[in-house]
Order: sequence, then structure tokens, then C-alpha cells
Amino acid sequence: MKIIICGSMTAAKKMVEVEKDLVALGHEVILPRFTQEYAQMSS
Repeated sequence: MKIIICGSMTAAKKMVEVEKDLVALGHEVILPRFTQEYAQMSS
């Protein structure tokens, strides 16, 4: 299943975590542009 995740960049870390879980279950996940980078910057 193709899943698109969108939300506030304040939740970027959580969006990346959920993406990993969904990919592990076999889904195709699309995140907003730069979500990965933003999650790393806010570490």
C-alpha cells in the first residue's frame, strides 16, 4: 500500500520512525521533502 505522511516539522522525528515501521511491514511511504534532514537537525 502507498502511504503519504504529512504533518508539522515539529513531528519530523516521529514521522521518520513511523516511516521505518511501515516500510518494514512492506508499505511504500512518502514523506514531505526534507523531513529526514529536519529530523536529524533537531536531534
